[in-house]
Amino acid sequence: MAAAATDEYYLASNNNTSYSSNEPAAAAEQENYQGFGDSSYNDYTVYAPLYKAIFNNDWERAKAYLKHNPNAVSARLTSTGDTALHIAAVSGRIHLVKELVQLMPSEALEITTHVGCTALLQTAVTGSMEIAKLMVEKNSNLLRIKNPFNLIPLVVSAVNGNEVLLRYLYSVTPKEELDPRAGITGAAFLTSLIMADIYDIALDVLQRYPKLATSRDPDGNTIINMLSIKPSAFPSGNRHGLWQQLIYTSIPIELDHLFRDVERDEDTMRIRSEHVVQKFSQGLIQLAVMHRQEKIYNFMSQMGQKNEMAACIDNFGNNILHFAGVLAPAFQLDKVSGAALQMQREIQWFQEVEQMAQPKYRELPNKAGKKPRDIFREEHKALVKEGEAWLKETSQACMVVSTLIATVMFAAVFTVPGGNNGDTGTPIFLKTRTFYVFMICDAISLFASCTSILMFFAILTARYGEKDFLKSLPQKLILGLASLFISIATMMGAFGATLIIVLNGTVTWAYIPVTFLASVPVLLFGMLQFPLFVDIMRSTYGNGIFHKQNSKKKEKYGKHI
Repeated sequence: MAAAATDEYYLASNNNTSYSSNEPAAAAEQENYQGFGDSSYNDYTVYAPLYKAIFNNDWERAKAYLKHNPNAVSARLTSTGDTALHIAAVSGRIHLVKELVQLMPSEALEITTHVGCTALLQTAVTGSMEIAKLMVEKNSNLLRIKNPFNLIPLVVSAVNGNEVLLRYLYSVTPKEELDPRAGITGAAFLTSLIMADIYDIALDVLQRYPKLATSRDPDGNTIINMLSIKPSAFPSGNRHGLWQQLIYTSIPIELDHLFRDVERDEDTMRIRSEHVVQKFSQGLIQLAVMHRQEKIYNFMSQMGQKNEMAACIDNFGNNILHFAGVLAPAFQLDKVSGAALQMQREIQWFQEVEQMAQPKYRELPNKAGKKPRDIFREEHKALVKEGEAWLKETSQACMVVSTLIATVMFAAVFTVPGGNNGDTGTPIFLKTRTFYVFMICDAISLFASCTSILMFFAILTARYGEKDFLKSLPQKLILGLASLFISIATMMGAFGATLIIVLNGTVTWAYIPVTFLASVPVLLFGMLQFPLFVDIMRSTYGNGIFHKQNSKKKEKYGKHI
């Protein structure tokens, strides 16, 4: 939807403004024919020399022509109705635009092409802030003139993603132009800002006009529709670094204030199903579920809206559980580590929606005769296979390491450092503290590696049913990885203790570097596997993605729950 809007706005602002080197030649040829008395050609052809000078960025020739033909500065030079200013602006000739603006009366800057675009509207497409500034300083009324799609230059710049120009135009455009009571300008600007990832200005606009939160742009979209298909608008949609994450945490605070203000107008914010049914007969909650936007889902839960809107059924007989059964978009799956955890997240979504939906919807088929569970199984067949392959590959690799550790630690018990007493058979260094450290580390490493082997073996022999991905398989993987990490750490501890026993105080300076080097494998394993381990722990034992905000905001939204 947003892409279509962008193309539509772009065409409205940029139609027939492509200038090729052939047009001046054609115009000159027509001028030559006109010299022989041929009056069948349009009057604009007489301005071919000026057109060629502007197009070739030759101000001296253009200035000479305008000296003898002063009215040409505001004349239409092409069959599409472009003036010299239009041509210079679209071509990015900043110096020519400056000279032309000085020569032109201010009202002449408001001349539009045959499709209804001023030079500023065309500049909003190309994105030159310097050119726009020259025109606005001469005639600020240009900021209010709209294109055929009823969009002002500010909105056109947002649609085309020209952020530098947009910020300038936003600073000089009268803010009342964005008032939802004045038309669709504000809504079109807001949805375009969301698609362009310019959230600071979007927040400022919403704070000025909270009702824009539910206003629709020319394509019928609201800001919530745009957010539902923009994962990058939320922290969960990006894997930010530490500093980015710290900065990003301030955004929800601002949004809380914003939506609290909107809540005061219940006629505006109480979004009922009949008002949010889209072109495809999908309600807002259905869109949030289908695009896996838990932020919007949670927000509607806090506002007491989801149960009311979940009763919507589209034209094909699909209820909200059918939408939950559809495979998540690729950009949402990519946010989760590994196919197995992706499958776990999909099951969590389906179960959450299943708890919310009315019991009759759980077995209610659509017009194709398919129940929600049938849709879920069909859509996730490939993901189940990918999850099985991912788990088996991971388990096999880890199992090899665990087996090697277990073998070494088992053999170390019978070949203790320092050897055994020939008479008694007991270890020579049995009564030293370092030997106790060796034995404890060796035992822990052996037991942990054996536990790890058993867990990975259980994963390899699992039946890989859909529900196994929810708890059973992740739990085994957590225990296997944790045991493997412990076995590696204690194995290096046993190695360090053995080295101290063998050296027996003769090379004391080697203790520190050996200890440091022994810790490197442990740290590397932790650094490489810790993110995966944390993801599994969070998704399996964490608060979940659906209600983790409710406890924090219960007091704020308690009246709606």
